Amino acid sequence: MELNSEQLEAADWMEGACLVSANPGSGKTRVITERVVRLIEKGVSPKSVLCITFTRKAAGEMKKRICDALGSQDPGFFIGTFHSFCVRLIRRIGPGRGYSSNFNILDTKSQIDFTLQIARSMEIEINEKDARTISNCLNWYRDQMEDFSYVENNLKNLPMINIAREYIRRTRELNMLDFSSLISEAIRIIEEDKGGIKEKVQRFFKYICVDEFHDSNENQAYLVNLLGGFWNNVMIVSDRNQSIYKFRGARYQNIQDFIDSHENCKIIQLPINYRSTPEIIDVASKLIKYNDNNENFKMITDNKNGESVKCYSFKDQNHEADFVANQIRKLVDEGGWSYKDIACIYRMNKMSQPLEQAMVNKNINYKNVGAYNFFDRTECRDSLSALRLISNRNDSASFYRIAKLFPGMGDITIGKIEKKAIEDKISLIDACIGFKKISNSIKVKNACQKIYDIYSQNRDFTNPAKCLNDVVEEMDYIKYLEGKYDEGAEERKENVGQLIESCSEFSGEDAIYKYLQNVTLITSVDQDDNDDNFVTLISIHSVKGLEFECCFVVGWEQGIIPHNLAMKEDPLEGICEERRLAYVSISRAKKILYITRCLTRKGYGSYGKMNYRKTKPSQFLYECGLLKENKNY
Repeated sequence: MELNSEQLEAADWMEGACLVSANPGSGKTRVITERVVRLIEKGVSPKSVLCITFTRKAAGEMKKRICDALGSQDPGFFIGTFHSFCVRLIRRIGPGRGYSSNFNILDTKSQIDFTLQIARSMEIEINEKDARTISNCLNWYRDQMEDFSYVENNLKNLPMINIAREYIRRTRELNMLDFSSLISEAIRIIEEDKGGIKEKVQRFFKYICVDEFHDSNENQAYLVNLLGGFWNNVMIVSDRNQSIYKFRGARYQNIQDFIDSHENCKIIQLPINYRSTPEIIDVASKLIKYNDNNENFKMITDNKNGESVKCYSFKDQNHEADFVANQIRKLVDEGGWSYKDIACIYRMNKMSQPLEQAMVNKNINYKNVGAYNFFDRTECRDSLSALRLISNRNDSASFYRIAKLFPGMGDITIGKIEKKAIEDKISLIDACIGFKKISNSIKVKNACQKIYDIYSQNRDFTNPAKCLNDVVEEMDYIKYLEGKYDEGAEERKENVGQLIESCSEFSGEDAIYKYLQNVTLITSVDQDDNDDNFVTLISIHSVKGLEFECCFVVGWEQGIIPHNLAMKEDPLEGICEERRLAYVSISRAKKILYITRCLTRKGYGSYGKMNYRKTKPSQFLYECGLLKENKNY
């Protein structure tokens, strides 16, 4: 396929700043690769070409295309992520400027561990949640180029502020960098300009291209402008309507800032969507026009007409999931589609559970992409272990996992309890009381008594939902999650609630055993790793950049999308970002699109009662024309 006039203009752009505003499915990857190929074919040194993407996968795909077009395995240009570029840059310019070339990189877990180590050396007692709070605060401070007063104002606690200061000092002293400091330190080294390094770096990269610029944070955008400060040949490719990572610090406002800071910035629009049918594009276009500054938005296609977008309502999430599974069966058995052509997309990860159950029931091959299988998530595995230990007080694997949740219960102590159970021929639960009598630790005594009190009770095995709900409450597990996880605790709590709700489908004699057997079947679904023919279950945040022939977008209810928390935290910008999320989910579909919602959401609440919460349709269903106008959101 030849380039259209807009794509051709972007691919041939040589000199000056340029914004390529690319709609979904408009061929932006092809434009970027074609531009690099043309630059090199015109005699530009490959070493002076810099391409920055946001994922290694995208970088790998682009590099392969460029190499294939040039007939070369390694033309010598750089294409990669911000972080990989900064690693290479600091290895070259860091020596003599604060870092040797063999610096260590701390991943997220190592960053938290190092923060804990610093606290111990300063004789300050903090827990893992505190360490994560300090790490997140430092990352945001550097990513958004804040003053250190941001750290002081957000941590407030003086000992934690002192740990943050010491973290910065020690990482530099010990030749270590974490992900956020890779970029901030690259900027610092360039701007300190020792030995004229600033002009050398700026002169070296004559042609710069940045993909997905709407996903850039303050630090990344600043680095791009800094690198392009000599030649001013910077092309950014972006779509503000697909900016959905505000929680990571992404700023779509960087696009306008780029235009404002580059005089005579060329703007090229790629309005033609080659991906979707006119019917899908019509729904997406109607929706996104409700966002501010989209008066001139235009998305067109020359694709043939297809099926109308279908919108359905169901009694609850289980009926919704059953419909999706049945419809997938029809698409495959009668419509000629393959599993790999189909995706199920949702706003929150916990929404995968009913879908996973329905896929298993219908013998549909699926993969939960971008997240763990629902039942494999830490909080679900903890809760399932709690339920297994109720059903079998000698389940040593479950006992170990549960015991580890209690203060004072380390590997050695648990091993002694297990040994006592074997020697005395008693259950692990009874062994806890026996060990309590001989232990000298108050924490261990308390933990043993607590475990015994919870697991020595006789419970109703015909009602696994109540069993699990009760034991979660008695263990104070929700409080444990809140204490351990600063970021993501709310989602983990919701996953526990969804797990309890999934138990409610089972009742009667031996229901607890039948439920656990069912979970085992789901978690051990026999899938060949080499088999790429599976239905994709995926969240909206993870699906950006992908496309499928047929898409099911589920759970379009007010409070889910738009999400209550987003609306509460920032009512004005929150609704705009939620609308962009909805827009991204719609625009993944090429031929067939189903959007579904539930009339009620059921969940297992306290005191052993099933709650049925009435829902309202998402306001986005009205805005995109799938439901008749109704302002009563």
